Parts: sequence; C-alpha cells; structure tokens
Amino acid sequence: MSKPTAVQQRTFEHLITTAERLMNSGTTPSVAELAEAASVSRATAHRYFSSQADIVSALASHTMIPIRYWEPVTQDARARLHELLDFTFSQLTDAEVHHRAILQVHLTNWAEAYPEQATPNRGHRRELLWRAVEPLVGQLPQVHLERLVQTLSPFFGIELFLVFRDMWGLDDSAVLDRAHWMIDSLYERALADAAGSGHQSKEPPK
Repeated sequence: MSKPTAVQQRTFEHLITTAERLMNSGTTPSVAELAEAASVSRATAHRYFSSQADIVSALASHTMIPIRYWEPVTQDARARLHELLDFTFSQLTDAEVHHRAILQVHLTNWAEAYPEQATPNRGHRRELLWRAVEPLVGQLPQVHLERLVQTLSPFFGIELFLVFRDMWGLDDSAVLDRAHWMIDSLYERALADAAGSGHQSKEPPK
C-alpha cells in the first residue's frame, strides 16, 4: 500500500477526530453520519471507511498507539506485568467509550450473522504480554509460559471493566487492586506448576 499523501493524512485525521467527538457525545456514527458531521462528501468518507465497524476499529486502533509502543523498564517479568497493567489501565480508561463501542459493533455483527464483516481490531495484547514475560523465556517450559500469557490476557483489555466495574460495581482503584492480585496469583501458580513438573525455574534479578 502506498504512503498516503499529506492531504489524505489530514482528511483521515479530521475524520478520526470527528468520530472521536461524536463517540464521546454518545453517538457511534455510520459512514454517512460521519461524513455529515465532518462536512465531507459520503464518497470521501467511504474512501476511508467502508462501514461503521471500520470507523470504530480505526478509532480504537488510533487510541491504542501509545500502548503499542510500551517498553518495559525492568528485567523482572512479574514487575513488567504490573507495570504493563498500570499503563494499559490508564490508557483504556481514557478511551473506554471507544473500546466499548468496538465490542458492541463486533457483538452486533456476530449476532446478525454477517460472516463477511471483518472482525474489528482487538489490539496488540499478545505482543505486549510476550514482551512483558520475555525474561521468563527459557526459565519456564513453553507450555506453562503460554498458559500464563493466555490466562492473563483478559486483564489487559475492556473485559476488565465489563466484569469488575459493570458486574461488581467496583471503582477504578478496586478494579486495579483485583487485577494486580490476579497477576501475582497466576504468576505464582505458573512458577509452582513449572516446579511441580520438575523444571527448575529461576527469575532473573530485578
């Protein structure tokens, strides 16, 4: 794909900013509604977004940019996971409405059985989690490491809000407390399972 021109980039950014404003006011726009709000033609808007799902996915991806570039500051895997949780939680809180919208659009498309509808981008959790636990590569058997990463995944996305805030009514401080507790619990279980399998795991120095 060729690099967008300066005009194309400005138009895209204008559409994204407009979509963000609409969603922050409680509206998940269709392509036609976005075009009208952005004062561009529908044909122009359709060159960038083919559907409402495309708009929501692009906006969620845009808000994920800071998270994608997260880099750990320690060689301790447990500390990295806690650091990543604090960082992603603050970013998700700022863009919560966008991530709830992408989940809603995805569920709607699934419920209406539109197999041709592309699944919205769900972020880069796998890459981030593997980056966080990288010090454990070679320290734990791969099967235990994969299970740890997979089991931790729900604590680094909008699911954290759906369960702890929506279902249990917890405030942000309590949500983070539970998530940090789960990281420690699962981390310790992974080490114990590895030890039980005869693998001598040892964490690198902090």
